[in-house]
Amino acid sequence: MDVNVSHDLLKKFLAFNHDKKLFSKGEKIGLCVSGGLDSVVLLDLFVRIRDAWGLDIVVLHFNHKLRADADDDADFVAALSEHFKLHFECGQQEVAHIAEQQKISVEMAARQCRYTYFDDIATILDLDKIATGHTASDQAETVLLHIVRGSGLNGLRGIPLKRGRIIRPLLCAQRREIHVYAIARGLQWREDSSNQDEKYRRNRVRHTLLPLLQAQFNPQITKALNRLSESAGESSLIMKRAGRKAFRNATKHTADGKIILEIERFLAYLKSLQRLILQQILDESGHDPRILSFSRFENILSFLRAQQSGRTLRIKENFSIMISGRFAIFGEVSEEKRHFLIINKGPGRYELWNGLFLEIKEILKPLILKSKNRESEYVDADSIVDPLIVRSYQDADYFYPINGAGKKKLSDFFIDEKIPFYDREHVPVLESAGKIVWIGGLRMDDRFKITEQTSRIFKLRIGTREQKNSF
Repeated sequence: MDVNVSHDLLKKFLAFNHDKKLFSKGEKIGLCVSGGLDSVVLLDLFVRIRDAWGLDIVVLHFNHKLRADADDDADFVAALSEHFKLHFECGQQEVAHIAEQQKISVEMAARQCRYTYFDDIATILDLDKIATGHTASDQAETVLLHIVRGSGLNGLRGIPLKRGRIIRPLLCAQRREIHVYAIARGLQWREDSSNQDEKYRRNRVRHTLLPLLQAQFNPQITKALNRLSESAGESSLIMKRAGRKAFRNATKHTADGKIILEIERFLAYLKSLQRLILQQILDESGHDPRILSFSRFENILSFLRAQQSGRTLRIKENFSIMISGRFAIFGEVSEEKRHFLIINKGPGRYELWNGLFLEIKEILKPLILKSKNRESEYVDADSIVDPLIVRSYQDADYFYPINGAGKKKLSDFFIDEKIPFYDREHVPVLESAGKIVWIGGLRMDDRFKITEQTSRIFKLRIGTREQKNSF
């Protein structure tokens, strides 16, 4: 064994952790061990510091069922765990079948299945951290892949050093250092034959593009790409803070989970911030921000710039943008929510929706009108026929606004009153015998107003549950 080589990498590993604060003494750490070179070295390094650091180590393995010898990899890692007297956990899934079902690449399906398993087992075992064996060479390959794809600043970060409880403590070392260490320590590992298959883009970068750049352009290309990744990561943090501020300034949330974007304010930002705003909208709506490709981003920008009210752009099967005046509404595609309640017309308090209630109170004549707010209205009680219906507006609705100039479509009334499209379906509409009595909190119908012939009066009030009943 070459003691100096072994000591050098261990020293580098510990110094990197000290600088980046990846893990601490006394923690329970899950090590993702595939059985390959990098993960075996990761395991060896942690075993060497286990006692001094008081670490509780759990070995995690995920079998993708993609190769005939995949079960042998699992057996190999299980034997390693037993040798070091470590707890071993193994998960497995038919990744190729999942990729076919979800119509995604095998690499993407493998990654999703693997990390879902690691996250789940970490919760079950109450792990503080999950360490993977990604190296500086993996980082260089990832950055190059993203450059070739035309990535922005966020993609140039490459593999994040930390993400939640996942840490990558070997990003300090290149693959050749890892290999020299393994030889010096007399370690054994498994070779994954798929790592040589150049049908995978990463393998083409690893075996063809990166060696070409190293030989003909920059012998230190791996270090250069890692510096680029670190610099991009720092810049990305600054941009993300600016993006969150821009998101708060340009958007608001509705009660039913939609996000409303003020289009003109959004378009005033630089493209880099526009992208971050849209990514945060996707993230807060439960969608992967990475679906915002360059072409999709440009399509959304064109759609927003056109600002054609009433138009809809579908982003995903169940997620779309709808233009409403100067706003864009981001939300799930579903049947419009329509409220509909049948109540007695007699006095009482009736619970509606979104925390609203309708209160009906009989008022004795002669009526002395006090200063009246928009939440209440006085109507001719005898002109109302049972049952009284409280519902959402309908496209064909019309009424005769009190003191107005005759018949008016309710949709036009909403436009005049500047009621946003996304709020209209929640406005209570009171209907009696097919006629609109009152647009709750907005305007009553002239046909139900109090006249000299009125003998009984109802006071109608729309309130919220925080308000006390006036009876």
